[in-house]
Amino acid sequence: MQQGLRPAVTQLEWQEGRARIVFAAIGYDALIVALEALQRDAQLRAVDLTMTARVEPGQVRAELTLAR
Repeated sequence: MQQGLRPAVTQLEWQEGRARIVFAAIGYDALIVALEALQRDAQLRAVDLTMTARVEPGQVRAELTLAR
């Protein structure tokens, strides 16, 4: 992934041309920047996204599905 987020990936699965990615903890701002970069550079867009706030300020748990 972009923006040095690869170490934050908890789970990554490819199925039917879509990527399902889970981050147990990631900065909200970092996630938004990465999504913008993926859409711009790799033509991947989020087709499903669930975020849950964490106790740590600015951190979320994110489950997303990316597709072209």
